[in-house]
Amino acid sequence: MKKLLGIVVLSFLWCNVGIAAENAEELNKNCIRKGTTEFNKKVKQRVKKNFVTVMYFGCKSMASWHWNEETRKDLDTSHQVAYKKCLKGASEYKIETCHLFSINDKIVYGKDAAFVAKVEKEIKERSATKVAKNNAGRCIKGDCHNGQGTMTWANGDKYVGEFKNNLPNGQGTYTFAGGKKIVGEWKDGLTVQDFQKKEKQKAGTVNYVFDYALLDGDPLTGEYLYQDIFQHNSPTTFKKLTFNKERTVKTLKGDRPIENRRNKKKQFKSFQFTAEYEENIIVEIFVEHQDDAKNLKRAEYQALKYAKMFGQMPHFLKIYTDKFYVHKDVGKDTGLWWAQPRDREFHIKRSRCKNAYQYSPCVVTMLHELAHIIQKLTGVISPSKWGEARKLDNKKYCSKYAKKNNREDFAESILCWFGVRYKSDKLTKSHVEKIKEYIPNRLKFFDEMNFNMHPL
Repeated sequence: MKKLLGIVVLSFLWCNVGIAAENAEELNKNCIRKGTTEFNKKVKQRVKKNFVTVMYFGCKSMASWHWNEETRKDLDTSHQVAYKKCLKGASEYKIETCHLFSINDKIVYGKDAAFVAKVEKEIKERSATKVAKNNAGRCIKGDCHNGQGTMTWANGDKYVGEFKNNLPNGQGTYTFAGGKKIVGEWKDGLTVQDFQKKEKQKAGTVNYVFDYALLDGDPLTGEYLYQDIFQHNSPTTFKKLTFNKERTVKTLKGDRPIENRRNKKKQFKSFQFTAEYEENIIVEIFVEHQDDAKNLKRAEYQALKYAKMFGQMPHFLKIYTDKFYVHKDVGKDTGLWWAQPRDREFHIKRSRCKNAYQYSPCVVTMLHELAHIIQKLTGVISPSKWGEARKLDNKKYCSKYAKKNNREDFAESILCWFGVRYKSDKLTKSHVEKIKEYIPNRLKFFDEMNFNMHPL
């Protein structure tokens, strides 16, 4: 099971100035001319307001070259992703390295370190100013710059307490839209506890990578660090959705953690659909009536949304699932999802997926729940081999949540394996390195399963 709580993750820091200064004489004139042409024809047009566009360029000659640009909100992430993708493409031409070529609408290749530092400083100052302005607009009471105030966010989150430089700093209460509260002391937007955890993690004294695998983010902006791992238009094997009939079944209520809901049942009044996928996979979908209203059109929209999402799952997870339930929103919904492995089914609380920025976290959560189902199939997953892999990793984990028990460790670990092996270009370099360092035997365990990952 997965809780929806992001924690601010410190960005991986790049030393781009040194790269630009050192490579001034490494590219020949033809390469520089080619890079300039590509920048003017293609990259410059991709620069967007409030985003950072970074271009890296590798070249041996006019006939052997490769470049990649990345446009992100964060400068460091743009550097990291553009550089990594450029290296991957350049290796096909036997080009050993890529060079920082441009930042936004400025060519920085060949410039000295002071010039690059000035360009990057201006970008970071503009970004800081934008954050301050955005926060100022969210302030609804008091002084949210330096003092005591109340601030709200578009996703419904709210903070009441002390501020410094437009961030929670001091005593205060942060209330999430779902009702969960964090009460305590804050330090530059992080609770002191979280701040200390990050300091320990940097020092190597924390034995896990994430709080929640591939979900760590910024609770003060409502944005997830890895909100673009999956998108609505990511490949899916979904083919067809058919409405069957109305059905009333008994299910667990799902309004509290699994440990406290074992015997809490409810009458689940729903519309039943059948979703068809490539490779002859068929899944039943039950969508609960919202507010006790029999709205088939609304239910069909929800069924189609999650049917396509399920189609984005790797093949080896889809084939062991027979049905899933989409529960209605009730009061201060917890947004909890859960799996019932013996019935080859899982349950969705749709309150978790209302906004566009929540799409990728929802897909990641679905992966997590399907992992619970497959772990119980001992004919597929060997408990002894999995236990040995855990033991060899010597009490290190993919996430803090994985430390809860063997079940959550399996589901969280499979997420980290998936991230490292199939979505590494979406992760920060530091997270990829830590995952490989902390759970190498778990990664090896999943590698050796030779799972069918279609349509990834």
